[in-house]
Amino acid sequence: MPLHIIPLLVGTAFLIITEFCIHAVRASDVISGNPVTKIEFPQVNPNGGRQSLVTSWARPLRTSSHTQTMDDLYLAMEDGDIYFVEVGLDGPHLVQLVNKAGHLDCAIGSAFAALDYGLMRNDLLVAGGEMSSGGVYILKIGPSSPVPSYLGMDDEPKLEETVANWSPVFDFDLINPHGQGHDQGKAVRDRMYACTGRGQHGAIAEIRCGVHGMIISTAEYVPGIRNLWVLPTAAGAGLFLLCAFPDSSTLCYLNESAEWEDVSECEFLDMLHTTLAAAAVGNRSVQITPRAININELKEENMNNKQEEGEDITMGDAEADSAPDRGMTMWSRQCAPEDVIVAAAIKEDYMVISVRTDGSVRLNLVSIASNTDAADPLKQVGLQIELQENPSFVSIIEL
Repeated sequence: MPLHIIPLLVGTAFLIITEFCIHAVRASDVISGNPVTKIEFPQVNPNGGRQSLVTSWARPLRTSSHTQTMDDLYLAMEDGDIYFVEVGLDGPHLVQLVNKAGHLDCAIGSAFAALDYGLMRNDLLVAGGEMSSGGVYILKIGPSSPVPSYLGMDDEPKLEETVANWSPVFDFDLINPHGQGHDQGKAVRDRMYACTGRGQHGAIAEIRCGVHGMIISTAEYVPGIRNLWVLPTAAGAGLFLLCAFPDSSTLCYLNESAEWEDVSECEFLDMLHTTLAAAAVGNRSVQITPRAININELKEENMNNKQEEGEDITMGDAEADSAPDRGMTMWSRQCAPEDVIVAAAIKEDYMVISVRTDGSVRLNLVSIASNTDAADPLKQVGLQIELQENPSFVSIIEL
């Protein structure tokens, strides 16, 4: 009985996956009535037990030059076994390799995907788990064999992250730690334990209760917000909410009494342009707009220092000898007239910005000095990277 029909990228052909074997079928074989290639799965239950079924398959994205003559597939068995299938036009057999690539410590259902990781022919496998927790695995791919074979696995897939799944829950119970004499913390609530999963992946799981988020204040506001950031005050009391609109920004202040106040007219940050990214770095807040990078300390006592209508915002620039002192100064590095920041991201003490100049796009990594006395808190890290197109989104991840 066919379980899966997989169209191939090469050879005008497809694979039929059954309970016990793989059939490689060319379109010409169907028309002419020629026999098709049959590859049986190895018998993993020598005592006659039920054969594990292929529950899902995935195709990692390869380069265009590779997919002109080759097609790579992963077959996932319900017991966690993974088979690597290599299809190619260079040879007498359409299926050139069937290799047991490894075993994932989970039951696999329909939630299964593969991604070309791009490092030393490693692939990233994601299994959602079927009545068990799944995981994200790194799988090392070995050299291809020129003929169909069943090869042993040199390296087991490495579990990078667990995909939690508590279903199904067959039973649960509440236990009072204080009554059992095990209450050593401040929590007074009962602890919940449940019987989850099935088979060898079944477990006794503790379902923990986190801190519940409570809505302390709501306010009607102007629609059209594209993004928003929460920025703390320099003193740590209250918070600011920076909202980005398509062509401008606004700033609101939430005091300790949960009262909102619009402070967009204050000279804290640039409200005349939309905000691409913002974050708190130390006691200062950093804002990136299409025209500038702005840094300032958000202080509650400076909220009365508002910008007069038609007056420019006071800015301190890295190239200026000094800036006017009006109680607070926003440090700003302006873009050149021909430059526009099209995307930006901030993480801890670093920012990445994409700057467009005429027809070219450059990606820059910049460090943010934590020293508030630094004349220029921004420092270029490494060399600029030329991009072919404008990025719509950039982000910084930690490996």
